[in-house]
Amino acid sequence: MDERKPLRLGLCKKKVLVFVSNPDAAVRLRLFLDKFGIPCCALHAELPANSRSHILQEFNRGIYDFMIAAADDAAAMAAGAYTRPLFSST
Repeated sequence: MDERKPLRLGLCKKKVLVFVSNPDAAVRLRLFLDKFGIPCCALHAELPANSRSHILQEFNRGIYDFMIAAADDAAAMAAGAYTRPLFSST
């Protein structure tokens, strides 16, 4: 059985960019999708510049189909992106 079918991610035929509010949510979503065997990467401001560049290159080359990008903290706060967390720890 295709592991992507329960999440219906098999419907996405192209590359997908998902935006989340903070780096922690980006990493947690990447780990969640990885459990289903979905090749994805997380991009956020806490990574060194050379790592961010390498992740972008791999996404553009097709290594990953899904990229989770976290908003910059200052930009997210100004835009009001911190309304509620993506995942609850309770």
